[in-house]
Amino acid sequence: MKNEKIITKINKIILTENEIIESIREKTRDIRNLPIKTVLTGISLDSQKHIEFYSAALELLQEVAPGLSEKQLEENKNLINFHIREEERLIRNLNELIPLVEDERVLFIIQTILTDEHKHHKQLKSIEKMLLENETITEADYWDAAWKDFEDLDLYDKRRV
Repeated sequence: MKNEKIITKINKIILTENEIIESIREKTRDIRNLPIKTVLTGISLDSQKHIEFYSAALELLQEVAPGLSEKQLEENKNLINFHIREEERLIRNLNELIPLVEDERVLFIIQTILTDEHKHHKQLKSIEKMLLENETITEADYWDAAWKDFEDLDLYDKRRV
């Protein structure tokens, strides 16, 4: 029952996010002021990102997430680690750029981006931690679960696992 209320609320929020996206798309067509257009476009992109997050939350509330095989786990870890390194590189580059910028408007833009990059880095580190701690089901775990009931029988050959 509680999940149904959450699901209903999230679906309403998704509709609002879609309205924001459409409104910005329509209203920014004729805007010539690049900073204003850029900020509004950024908000629209954030709304699109939020919809993706809400959709993931809905999926978690409605389905049991499957475990990851060793191969999937390794692929996901590699992908996350790559992006952690990339975010770190962007953060270093932006930190080197900031002292060089004298125009306050440009500085504001760079600092806004830097804030996003720090947030991305933190999110990626959280995902990395979840992958390592919570969602890891190895192929050996699957085999152990599949053959556990047969351990007492001669059919179970422990040398293969």
